[in-house]
Amino acid sequence: MSGSTAVVAYWLGRDVHAVSRALELDASALHALSMRRLRALLADARRAPFHAERMRAAGIGDVRAMPAAQLVAALGALAPVRKQELRDAGRASLRDGRLSRTWQS
Repeated sequence: MSGSTAVVAYWLGRDVHAVSRALELDASALHALSMRRLRALLADARRAPFHAERMRAAGIGDVRAMPAAQLVAALGALAPVRKQELRDAGRASLRDGRLSRTWQS
């Protein structure tokens, strides 16, 4: 198994239990889980200067204090990003500007 395949296998194995548990959740618990994950995604995006600026431009404030009902609208307020924009932004598009040798180019 190559190094990059092993990394993918690790992350799949790490997440399988949490993902399989989601199949057992009722609708309200699944919605709550999705809102927690969306809130975490948007909060992490703020840690990348490129995405933080896009969120400010879209009028998205502190997602940690945002009611769950507004999270989906906040995500929808962001314009799609083209691959070239991400390439041009470089490390500014990455959370904390961090790169990993294991990422495929």
